[in-house]
Amino acid sequence: MKRNDKLRVVVLCLLAVSAFAAYKVQTVPEMVRAANNLIVTLSPEQKAKLKYDFTSSERTNFHFTPGPWNGVGRKGLPFKEMRPEQAKLAHALLATGVSQVGYIKATTIMSLEQILKDREAGGRGNLVRDPDGYFFSVFGEPSETGTWGFKVEGHHVALNFTISNGKVVADSPAFMGADPAEVKDGPRAGLRVRTSTSTSPRVLRLRNSMQSRSKH
Repeated sequence: MKRNDKLRVVVLCLLAVSAFAAYKVQTVPEMVRAANNLIVTLSPEQKAKLKYDFTSSERTNFHFTPGPWNGVGRKGLPFKEMRPEQAKLAHALLATGVSQVGYIKATTIMSLEQILKDREAGGRGNLVRDPDGYFFSVFGEPSETGTWGFKVEGHHVALNFTISNGKVVADSPAFMGADPAEVKDGPRAGLRVRTSTSTSPRVLRLRNSMQSRSKH
């Protein structure tokens, strides 16, 4: 396999796991602070839904489809079970993992659920359309020295972060999609969410390297 072909394969693999997320250079202290700011506001019942051991199998449970699956719904703490001030803190946690573009993209995708809900007013099997049906989970104890992670997941948004010894060691698997791809009617007609581009620094460096080498 030629060097350029290998680079293309690497880029495609990275796009598969972290495209669409529009990541920024994450700051672990911000993540720790945001996670703990949310956790301290939770009731015991809410905390039981949000918190997991780092070794929990739920950490590697990855879905971006609506669900439920075989009658089993998502786990975690959804927006709809948070007080307004808690939802703001959850949004702040999400924002620590993605760029401003990524945050706008994620929240716009979430808002499309209302359009689907209105369109499918008669129901669509066991699918549940809910703009507040996005779930947060924290694995381990958020700190700048230990190993922990968090997940934000719902229809067409699935973001996972793992932090260890003060560094983000993984920001995948990750997915952002859009349904509808373009809003055709109503007050938001013309709205489109571009999900096919990535501003992940590592993907862009490899892409630029590939393009530079292909010129020689």
